[in-house]
Amino acid sequence: MQSAFDEAFDTLLSTDARRVRLDEAIEQPAVASPFAQVMGRLGCLRGVSPLTAFGLAVEVGDWCPRRSPAESAGNS
Repeated sequence: MQSAFDEAFDTLLSTDARRVRLDEAIEQPAVASPFAQVMGRLGCLRGVSPLTAFGLAVEVGDWCPRRSPAESAGNS
């Protein structure tokens, strides 16, 4: 029983260390990306890590407010 626990615990530690390394590998280029400013703003929200902020910034893309169709029609 102890051997099985030790093996599982070792796997957990190894997996966690790998996740930390991958997070750092993604975070370093993300800070220098065009999304860095948006990431900084999202990082002000509680619970939003740099990796989460980068994922959101990449998924959403353009964070500029959009004009409503009525506003756009008035400016034509």
